[in-house]
Amino acid sequence: MTKCLTCTCNASIPAGAFTAAGAQPVRALCRGDVEQFRAASHQGGPLLVGCTQEAAFFEELANREDSPAELRFVNLREYAGWSAEGAQSGPKIAALLAMAAMPAPAPIASIDLESQGSLLIIGPAAVALDWATRLKDELDVAVLATEGAKLPSRRDFPLWDGRGVSVKGHLGAFEVSWRNASPIDLELCTGC
Repeated sequence: MTKCLTCTCNASIPAGAFTAAGAQPVRALCRGDVEQFRAASHQGGPLLVGCTQEAAFFEELANREDSPAELRFVNLREYAGWSAEGAQSGPKIAALLAMAAMPAPAPIASIDLESQGSLLIIGPAAVALDWATRLKDELDVAVLATEGAKLPSRRDFPLWDGRGVSVKGHLGAFEVSWRNASPIDLELCTGC
């Protein structure tokens, strides 16, 4: 369970807002009440601190004391307490604390990409051709038009008119297949 520490930032946030959020604030967590942080940080586990301004101070203190706590921070002062409605910000403070206490999302798998400067634009002819014209001087552009429009007879880049388009793979390593809609376009894009 996440332990939560909040403070009224030297009474600049109404204490009643924290009470309404179910939190028990101290007056100055980063100064006069720093022992509260020290004690909580030595317990280990997730520790949520309702202050981002002093995050570096708290991290340095935790590191200096070899704290096993997993520190997290949330900005309650600017996002809720310091406003004309600060005294009524209890529900917002409760929501901010709940969001910050949620488990961190699992890391997202990623792949390294290296651009070779090639771009295949797939889409309605008018839009795809417009983008291809804009980008043809910067990239090696090809177009697969998916909706009928009169295709230009002059071609400054490879251009196909296709239906039933299928794209498999991922960015940087994909295969495209389609049913040719123009009898004169016999080229196929393989290994794009």
